[in-house]
Amino acid sequence: MEIDQFIAENQPVWRRLEDVSRRTSSRAKRVGPNEIDELLGLYDVVSVHLSQARARYDDTVLTDGLSRSLGEARAAIYGSRAGSGRPIRTFFSVALPAAMFQTRRAILLAALVTLVPAVIVGVWLAHSPDVRNAEIPAELQKVIANDEFEHYYSSKPAQQWVFELFTHNIEVAVMAFGLGAAGAVGAIALLGKQGQSVGTMAAVLHSAGRGELFWGLILPHGLLELSAVFMSGGAGLAIAWAVIVPGDRSRSESLRLAGMRSSVVMLGAMCCLVCSAIIEAFVTPSELPIAVRVGIGVVTFTALLTYGLGLGSRVTRNGATGTFADLDGWAVEGDDRPVSASRGRRVATASPAT
Repeated sequence: MEIDQFIAENQPVWRRLEDVSRRTSSRAKRVGPNEIDELLGLYDVVSVHLSQARARYDDTVLTDGLSRSLGEARAAIYGSRAGSGRPIRTFFSVALPAAMFQTRRAILLAALVTLVPAVIVGVWLAHSPDVRNAEIPAELQKVIANDEFEHYYSSKPAQQWVFELFTHNIEVAVMAFGLGAAGAVGAIALLGKQGQSVGTMAAVLHSAGRGELFWGLILPHGLLELSAVFMSGGAGLAIAWAVIVPGDRSRSESLRLAGMRSSVVMLGAMCCLVCSAIIEAFVTPSELPIAVRVGIGVVTFTALLTYGLGLGSRVTRNGATGTFADLDGWAVEGDDRPVSASRGRRVATASPAT
């Protein structure tokens, strides 16, 4: 084929590649999945043209021009896939919700291990004054109900309080995770003890006729804080379960996958603890009406539940693993389907076992 004929036949493709590359590189508009697919297809075709030009024709102007066009296309492809902040967005939109959804049974177990003792102890102590007094002296109960419990949330400036709260909550979460991963028994004991403490305090406040105060101070931050603890404990329990019951995988492979997924859940739990500490420092002791403060807690908890179960279910069906490998698998902003790390094309994948 003569060079003039080669250029005449293929030049429309080259111009199309340049046009799509410029539009994809622009940050002025959102890049759709169809444009990415077209760009990748054109890139493949023009790459073949460059190879043919180098093999058949001694024309540096032609080969340099094609090389330059391919370079611009390559920059557009990687720019669209790895733009600033994209891994962070992908973590929160794909990896974390998928990890939460796929660890939901372990998280639910951690919640039950905490809440069941809380309810049992709370009801028992509230209706058994003698047992309650044996557990906590009557005079101390009066101090707690009349002053100490409420004063606790406003005893320090909010800016200082938020850091101390976050640090304390992190310690509890890390312990729950570590003890769970180490064999589950320790985590179950720790979570059960946490639940017992909550139930005891609820019984003391309710018995003194200050149940409204208790829930008004606990629920704004407590729903999110306890959720983070459940996530941490569940992440640890999931690792222990992977060792005990590896399923169809080898024990080492099951442990590896559970460990990667649990690390994602733990990062999510840390984010929840930051938010709960901010709420506890600034909202819980505020002068806002109880209904407003409790409403904030309910809204944040509902949002987390919807995020983990709703979004998590959707991205899991589309092939998300709930590990950091997902950061390479979702490349197109606004698209919840996975993209092949090697080619950049969306691929259909089976949902992993949950």
